[in-house]
Amino acid sequence: MTGRAPTCSSGTSEETTVKLAAVSDTLCLPSPDVIRRTGSIQGRSVSHTGSRIAARRSTPPQVLHGAQSSNVQLTHLGTGETLYKLEADSEDRLSCLAFVGDTVFLASCCNGSFYIADTRTSAAPQVSPAPSGESVLWWTDASAAPQQACCKVVRLSSSGQALVSDLRNLGGTVCKAQLGIQTPPCKLEDVTVLWAPALDGCFSVSGQFMQTLKIL
Repeated sequence: MTGRAPTCSSGTSEETTVKLAAVSDTLCLPSPDVIRRTGSIQGRSVSHTGSRIAARRSTPPQVLHGAQSSNVQLTHLGTGETLYKLEADSEDRLSCLAFVGDTVFLASCCNGSFYIADTRTSAAPQVSPAPSGESVLWWTDASAAPQQACCKVVRLSSSGQALVSDLRNLGGTVCKAQLGIQTPPCKLEDVTVLWAPALDGCFSVSGQFMQTLKIL
């Protein structure tokens, strides 16, 4: 199960299903059932782009999932019990869910806003509002820093504007850049933004932007 990829959705317009799968330890065996379905989790309010999920090593096993900012929740995989719900007033479509610490996660929206929340507390999440401008879509990723204090978030707009923020100061911008584009992307799946794990302070952009990979 991946932490940042959207899953397939099914169900009515009022719910979505996150499907769970397990990978067999006996990968060397000539079996067609190396990956097998183990269960599913019912969510709420399906988005046409599907749900976003994030998982981390935990006991008991848990998964964070949601399609909109208003229905992000942490679920116990064994019982289906809801362990945490994100308190958000808006119903913005999600572009990314990612853990930035053991209990702290990022929930970013397609309009460029994002939430930082801690699953250990019922306190309201921190919110970074959507950047000003006329961009239709924003893609987001968080650096894989071991501690929240060191974590940075990159946001990339459909007009090519890249903004980097530090979680210690959500209202500020660490740096920004303008990427050259030929045709502005119009769908969430047109672009992928990821921090480069082996290059300090760099992130990659792939997809419709210039049809090439950019490292900044």
